[in-house]
Amino acid sequence: MLLLWPALLFLLSLIFTTVPPNTGEYYLSSFFTLNYQKAGYMIFFLVALIMGLYTKVKPVLAGLTVMLFFALISIYEATRFRTSHNLIPFEFIFFAVFSLPVVAGVFIGNLVRYFQGKK
Repeated sequence: MLLLWPALLFLLSLIFTTVPPNTGEYYLSSFFTLNYQKAGYMIFFLVALIMGLYTKVKPVLAGLTVMLFFALISIYEATRFRTSHNLIPFEFIFFAVFSLPVVAGVFIGNLVRYFQGKK
């Protein structure tokens, strides 16, 4: 499941024709956050909704995988470029906000599946 989100972000970069930024300190994090904007939120929500409908994934686990993906990129850049990502704890809070559409999508999918099973 962890590889689903990066693959989806790469697919979004092809759809939105996002040009990768110049190499430098924030190369990866800026590339992925550029692709995870408005339409990206909706696509992630829809994929998570489908995941919640057809699998028994827990919403928090799905959200943590999205958060972990962005956190790993920041940790990599912080170790590679010592002057970048000085406020990593605050970045983790933003990554938690990034995972909210996924958590909501899986939760709603699980809820719909639960009510369909009750009929």
